[in-house]
This record gives sequence, C-alpha cells and structure tokens, in this order.
Amino acid sequence: MSGTHTDVPSVLAYELPRPVPAGELAACPVGDVLRRVGDKWSMLLVILLGGRPHRYNELHRAVEGISHAAARDTPATPGGTTA
Repeated sequence: MSGTHTDVPSVLAYELPRPVPAGELAACPVGDVLRRVGDKWSMLLVILLGGRPHRYNELHRAVEGISHAAARDTPATPGGTTA
C-alpha cells in the first residue's frame, strides 16, 4: 500500500491478544471457510463447478494431476467431506 492511501480503515477494530486464545481462533467463521476451501484443489474445483455441473470423472479429467482420492475428498465436490 502506498503512503498516499492513509484513509484505508483497519481490518481489526481492536488488537488481538498475543497469543490468540484457542477459543477465539476456533470461533472465527473465517477459519471455518479457510479449512473448507484452503486445500490444494478446492478453489480450482469450486471455480470449475461454478461454471456448470460436472460429472465426477469429467471433473477429475479437467484437473491435471489431481488424484481420485483428492477429487473425491475435496469439500467442493459433490459427496466430498463437509467438516
């Protein structure tokens, strides 16, 4: 960020304690989203599925290098884990 853009508000309304208590970290909704889509393949699969529905094998063939297990277990794919 350049020195001329000083009116950008802070992301945090207050300073986080250091270290961040585990309870506060666990309660953060952003952490849940990142756990669901933060793996190697999820965002790519979300983008592909956002365009149109795909059958499993079609989706697997569309992503070079993804294993069957990774495609199956990625939360973005139908039938993938959600927790």
